[in-house]
Amino acid sequence: MKQGYQDQQSRLIRLTEEYLKEIGVHRPILEITLQSKLERDLGIDSLGRVELFHRIEEEFKGHLPEKFLGEIECLEDILRILAEQKIIASQNRPSNKIKKIINRKEHHFDSDTLIGNLRKYALDHPDRPHIYLLNEHGEELVITYGALYEDSQKVARGLISKGLKRGQTVAIMLPTSEDFFPAFLGIQLAGGIPVPIYPPFRASKIEEYIKREAKILSNAEVQFLITFEQTKGISKILQSFIPSLKGVFTVDSLKKKTSPYSNNHVLSSDPAMIQYTSGSTGDPKGVLLTHGNIIANLKSAQEVISLKPSDVIVSWLPLYHDMGLIGSWLGSLYFGAPLVLMSPLTFLNRPDRWLWAIHVYRGTLSAAPNFAYELCLKKIKDEDIAGLDLSCWRLALNGAESVQASTLDRFYKRFKSCGLKQETLYPVYGLAESTVALTFPPLGHKPKIDIIDREIFEKQGKAMPSKKNSGVTRIVSCGKPIPHHSVKIVDEKGRELPERKVGTLWFKGPSSMQEYYHNPVATKNISHNSWLDSGDLAYKVDDEIYPVARKKDVIIKAGHNLYPQDIEAATELVSGVRKGCSCAFGVSNPEQGTERLVIVAETNSKEKFERDRIVQNITARISDVLGFPPDEVLLTNPGTIPKTSSGKLQRSACKAAYLRNELKRARIPLWIQIVKLSVFSFLLKLGKGAKESMKAIYTLYVFCVLLIIVGPFIISIACVSNNLAPKLGKLWSKIILLLCGMFYRVRGHQYLTKCHPTIFVANHASYIDAIVLTAVLPAGTIMIAKEELLHFAPLKWLLTKLGHVSIHRQEFKQSVRDYHKIEDILKFGHSVLIFAEGTFTFAQGIRPFKMGAFQLSVDKKVALCPVSLKGTRQVLRDESYFLTPHMIEIYAHPPIIPTTKGWRAALKLKNIVRQIIGESSGEPLLRH
Repeated sequence: MKQGYQDQQSRLIRLTEEYLKEIGVHRPILEITLQSKLERDLGIDSLGRVELFHRIEEEFKGHLPEKFLGEIECLEDILRILAEQKIIASQNRPSNKIKKIINRKEHHFDSDTLIGNLRKYALDHPDRPHIYLLNEHGEELVITYGALYEDSQKVARGLISKGLKRGQTVAIMLPTSEDFFPAFLGIQLAGGIPVPIYPPFRASKIEEYIKREAKILSNAEVQFLITFEQTKGISKILQSFIPSLKGVFTVDSLKKKTSPYSNNHVLSSDPAMIQYTSGSTGDPKGVLLTHGNIIANLKSAQEVISLKPSDVIVSWLPLYHDMGLIGSWLGSLYFGAPLVLMSPLTFLNRPDRWLWAIHVYRGTLSAAPNFAYELCLKKIKDEDIAGLDLSCWRLALNGAESVQASTLDRFYKRFKSCGLKQETLYPVYGLAESTVALTFPPLGHKPKIDIIDREIFEKQGKAMPSKKNSGVTRIVSCGKPIPHHSVKIVDEKGRELPERKVGTLWFKGPSSMQEYYHNPVATKNISHNSWLDSGDLAYKVDDEIYPVARKKDVIIKAGHNLYPQDIEAATELVSGVRKGCSCAFGVSNPEQGTERLVIVAETNSKEKFERDRIVQNITARISDVLGFPPDEVLLTNPGTIPKTSSGKLQRSACKAAYLRNELKRARIPLWIQIVKLSVFSFLLKLGKGAKESMKAIYTLYVFCVLLIIVGPFIISIACVSNNLAPKLGKLWSKIILLLCGMFYRVRGHQYLTKCHPTIFVANHASYIDAIVLTAVLPAGTIMIAKEELLHFAPLKWLLTKLGHVSIHRQEFKQSVRDYHKIEDILKFGHSVLIFAEGTFTFAQGIRPFKMGAFQLSVDKKVALCPVSLKGTRQVLRDESYFLTPHMIEIYAHPPIIPTTKGWRAALKLKNIVRQIIGESSGEPLLRH
């Protein structure tokens, strides 16, 4: 009995999902709809279609006539043809009226993307409040789903009119304001990738800010910067530091554009954002996350905490920080829970307003780092909370930095009279590399605290329980891995450790980042097959995770592993030391063969006598805790210790500043910093202008060379036979490169021979790739070029004379014939060159490979030689009109001769070759 239309739809989607996973495209099934375009949306090329259609025919026990294959653009076309051929039942196919309803329900398939969810709420509930944005006076601005979607579309139109292309990055430098939300979502709607960075809020550190953000934005290769009016001066200075930056705009200026706009089809596998981690000062580490990563994290977290639309989320966390951006805002957007949001500055000045917002709006979920709970204890007076009711607060998530047991104890004792329940306190563990959340405790339990022997812990790295009143350390449990995620504790060799043994925490799951953007070395350093290294030390008890410290922050002194947060917590108990403003680190001492323990603490005290007293008290307290005194205690002025945008200590940065003797220096006045930056910016612009002038001169020189030799080149090619033309073309290519100063070197020259037919597969980075490879590959190697090149008659003549072949990249039926055309070329003993990526873009990286070359290789058992190009992108990059002199390197690798046939053999060969080319070209493997 033939099955109904909806069942057939499900079978087709499931089959397509299985096929995509097999070829290495991991896409959740919910992202695939009947309207998904095979090539544009699902990345299925011509040969991939052939394989998919074979599987569809087997699944539905029918035949797809060849005459229809060229008409198929999406999965719905396949169902239509199957129905027309009587392969599936058509009587159950819905009418147009019913189909509209089904498509509207299918809109939920898009809810595995952030954009899909915004669209869904905006269409179904346009007037429903999404965000209650509070200003410093407590006045609210209500942002509805409909208004947010409309403004986001306007921003998208503006960006597209400015030239933003799909996959390009856009930085957002905005405070917590109504502009941030349409800026972030508008970038996604336009097909771009948002890069949130924190705006300048310390005038005293403006020089440090600009230098740091310039490194980040240069690494991200941002095309545009969205900011606010007051920072335009700073933005202009920043622009001179970033070569890729084309424009600086406000949200209002972008919304004024009225260019036509059609919704981009966003997939779960598409990049959703780049989140730069806290330690991005010297070596920027931008965590690239897809929509699928974010949604997977939100869904897994929801399974534990049971977040519902009836919940109310209250937050003051910065929107450029993962806990504020993803955990609070995007979580509320995905699950439809209202968000009450205030500025971080409001909280820092008046932390009681955070608690009153929970009271007034009956907030049920709110998250903050440990220091925020400490700030409430320190700054909130009893009269500030008279009448406060926190009984509605279901979960007070505490994460993003080390959770202190003493903080949990004192916060509960202070606010239990306000209705706060002990089980509301909810220690969690997460990191940007796992989107945001990784381990959560079960609901309905008070925090679990492990009391362990400090000496054994420091000397042996074992967390042994202790019932003593002294000499103990208290470590807080952060629960178990969220569903569908895994965690393990390993030693230095990656071997899993037993319970209560301290080691490095590794993790994996659908929330794991794609890569550190444009930083393959850093990505490789933390990757261990499917596991990622968190860089954190922890131990397990009953499968619950007890985070200890960042591995790089551990201080090794006299045989003890000292954990800085314990030392800092003890330091801050001393009167006169600012809460959350002390930093402990180790400094190498080769003479003693151990590390010196240095403590830096901020204080408001100015008097020498008072400061001496504070140093003595810190020394005495640390001696009591550790059994020995610190080697140095340094008191500094408020605001000296480096912190992240979310308020976390940057111990490595503080240590570096200490070693440079910067902590003792007087703060440089703002006007001097501005002058220094302006001078530096002017010099950069001067240098950039000189550099651009040199490029222009070089480009003009190359143009003149080509103008002079084009005549002799064309005449000589025209005068020789078709057999000699390829050899002459190879000679001319060498001459052109030499005269143009495009020097190159070849490694693995012995593999570039014409002993037998070979398929040369290369990456594609620039327009000059073809001429470079013509110069080094065996004469007579036939290049497989895209058909669009033949639209220019002289070029068509030249390519034909040299024996090169064109293929149709878009027209399906012709592409299959082209496959057989290349097959015939190999049969006649010729080698071919195929650019497996198909095209190139401005962005660095190896794009996904097409299957054609690899299917040919395994079908005909023809040797396939990987060839890597390095440096051609620098000579002439996409979107650039000027040439830049740069050394070009060509790496030829040993040919691979397939021993087995079939689709899986071709797929395996493709993955091996792509890995080889990626490593030798020095560019990351892109997933889109």
